[in-house]
Amino acid sequence: MHDVTCRTWALRHVARSLVQVAPVAILLLVFLGPSWITYVGIAGGIIMALIYSVAYIEETSAHRLVKHGYPAGIGSEVRMRRSKRAAEEQHYNAVYRFPEN
Repeated sequence: MHDVTCRTWALRHVARSLVQVAPVAILLLVFLGPSWITYVGIAGGIIMALIYSVAYIEETSAHRLVKHGYPAGIGSEVRMRRSKRAAEEQHYNAVYRFPEN
């Protein structure tokens, strides 16, 4: 639950995607050899993988939570509650607390 609801959940998702693509990229580099076309092809593949990964970030995180036994939609609900609580706390501090100098 923490992995898909913490403050850095999107960065964790992108890092997970890069870790999954890295072995394929390394194998392609080894078998095709280091040339500019290989580098461009691998970079294009990594960019496409990141585009698809970020496009389906909500669905993927919700599916991971359901696989671990949590109810559907709980991840986005927890993230929304946390961001709302942080905004309320920031508003409270701005109104009722004096800035420290």
